[in-house]
Amino acid sequence: MNRKRYLLIVFFIMLNILASNSIFELNLSEILKGYNFAIAPAENNLFFIADRNKQKVYVMDFSGKVSKSFGRRGEGPGEFRSIHNLLFIKEKLYVLDLSFLVHIFDKKGTFLRFIRLKHPTSNFKVLKGRIFEVVHEYKVEGKKVKVLDAIYLINEKGKVVKKIRNDNWLHKEMQTKGVPGSKNFVSWGWTHPYYPDMKIEVIKNSLVYCWTATNKLTFVDENGKEIKSIKVKALPPLKLTKAEIEHFRNLNRRSPSMFIPEGKASFYDFFYDRVRKVVVFVLPPSVVESQNGYPRSYEVVVTDLNFRPIKKLKIKIKRKGWGKVVGVYDGKILLKEPDEETDQIFLRFIDINLP
Repeated sequence: MNRKRYLLIVFFIMLNILASNSIFELNLSEILKGYNFAIAPAENNLFFIADRNKQKVYVMDFSGKVSKSFGRRGEGPGEFRSIHNLLFIKEKLYVLDLSFLVHIFDKKGTFLRFIRLKHPTSNFKVLKGRIFEVVHEYKVEGKKVKVLDAIYLINEKGKVVKKIRNDNWLHKEMQTKGVPGSKNFVSWGWTHPYYPDMKIEVIKNSLVYCWTATNKLTFVDENGKEIKSIKVKALPPLKLTKAEIEHFRNLNRRSPSMFIPEGKASFYDFFYDRVRKVVVFVLPPSVVESQNGYPRSYEVVVTDLNFRPIKKLKIKIKRKGWGKVVGVYDGKILLKEPDEETDQIFLRFIDINLP
């Protein structure tokens, strides 16, 4: 490689890194109590944000102005016991309550109906009115229990109409006493961003899932029928470095129930930008770079809909706390960033600088 070409590559890499730090941010501390909130980008530079302590949903624009709020703690229509997640799609807001209910509102916050789930979940998507949820299935083997990920397809009446399973989708392995579901069941184990996990997203007219021990995306229709699988070459399964292997060995010495992963997950999470028609993959944060267990940065890979790489960014965490990418909208990455030193919570908007 000649010097001119080398300097040109370095220039574009630095340009992307600098672009990833071109941000504005909102201090949500006056509205939210604590760090516990969920967010769903909507449309017209609006987003829904749920305060999990107050059990209330706010409609907010990118300047931080609240135009509406709705919901309260309770068990009636449109009331919440414990909000866990939000999803806005096709002009409807879906609010996942840990009481196994998915509340459905229109974009003005008017309650429409709910769907009762039969299994707990924290990760769900909606495709053509049907819910896809990631659930944990337990497989007991002597004194150990394996927690396997699976995807359940739920129809409009809350009935499970299809299950997508694979014995290789091991979420975590735990030591156990008793049987899952019984009163004497006790388990302990670990999860970590490096460990494989099931991730799902709706991209155009398909539900896309990936077991992150691989870099294979599988597309299914609203009936759970497989359409195609694509290997994302921009996201090869990552090998652990010597420093990372030593890090996990030290953890295993202190806590023998933590097993050492064979490699990193291919990504930590992924999001489809419905406005700019790109897919954003968030890679696992570095354990070696972390401070006091908190990630200090994330690498992000942006691809087109053929999963060809467009950009690679590095997002730095500015504050002491578990910063996390929580969404993407119109070329902007939304980063939730708590500050445990000042007890404040911020939402940062990071411009991808797409052409």
